[in-house]
Amino acid sequence: MGLYLMGKIKFAHDSEVKYLSVPRLVFSDHYFFSFVVYLIPGMFGAPLALSGYVPPMHTHDFDLK
Repeated sequence: MGLYLMGKIKFAHDSEVKYLSVPRLVFSDHYFFSFVVYLIPGMFGAPLALSGYVPPMHTHDFDLK
């Protein structure tokens, strides 16, 4: 989402982004890229604050471990 807001990813119906406004740059950079950096430790097994929203493992039909 951050790359899309910065104009790096485009779809067929999108017009070209000639310049980035300050709110668009701050929103894409600060919120989305900070969220990605927050999620990276979870890829390696670290507990995240968002894990309270995920169903417990015993309710899953499969386990990827």
